[in-house]
Amino acid sequence: MIKRFRKSKPRYPSQSSQYIIILSLIVVLLFLVVADFRLLAKRIKTDNQVKILRKKADDLASINKDLQNKLNASLDKNYVEKVLREKGVYKKPNEEAIVVLPPQENTSTKSTSSKSFWRNSSFKLFFSKIRESIKRMFKISLRTN
Repeated sequence: MIKRFRKSKPRYPSQSSQYIIILSLIVVLLFLVVADFRLLAKRIKTDNQVKILRKKADDLASINKDLQNKLNASLDKNYVEKVLREKGVYKKPNEEAIVVLPPQENTSTKSTSSKSFWRNSSFKLFFSKIRESIKRMFKISLRTN
């Protein structure tokens, strides 16, 4: 007796296992998408920082170049002489230095109304007399005690 050979039916996964596989694939895909957006945000942030730092580096390079030029100019003898002459510190032999002073204000031409109320000379005199009388009163009172 020979058993009959049965042809096996192809086994398909059950419907619940298919849902689990699809759901797990969706979860993994969502995880990858979220991670990609986070990396993209970090990349944009670092790119902006790189742009800012490059701009600062360019600004510092231009400032450095200007300072180098000023340093080279300050080492030049003619430049030093020019700066000293502008300040009035240096003069060549047989030269005379002329100093120009600003005009002085004439205090007598000012009117008494431009003075403040408390700086008026009559009030100063009045308050100085009151102060003197108070001092005399205290001196007298101190002598009697």
